[in-house]
Amino acid sequence: MKSLIERLGLPHSHKSLHQATITGLPVELTSRLAEELGIDACVVAGWIGIAPEASLMTSAEGDAFCRLANLVDVLMSVLESDQAAATRWLTSPNIALGNVQPVSLLSTEVGGRAVRQVMLAIEYGLPV
Repeated sequence: MKSLIERLGLPHSHKSLHQATITGLPVELTSRLAEELGIDACVVAGWIGIAPEASLMTSAEGDAFCRLANLVDVLMSVLESDQAAATRWLTSPNIALGNVQPVSLLSTEVGGRAVRQVMLAIEYGLPV
């Protein structure tokens, strides 16, 4: 099965993805990710902070989108492709993250790392 990154049509190499993020990823990618999660595209756009009228993401929005896509890819693997469970996990307050929604931390690299650490602890059965 293809990874989420492949299904979304994002560039495979880090260099190409970096360049695409700087240039501006198409906002339509939020619709593809929303479809993978079984939710409305406006929800994903809101998580990233994309303006409704935009056609391209800013580099900060693209960075947040890529962080979200990578984390959703890992999360879907951990949850065995259960879309509803993945969305619920992303949007439910998490005690290991200071009782905030994981998705609310994805606007920064530091927040994304904290979310990933909790996800990996769950995946490997480690204490959170």
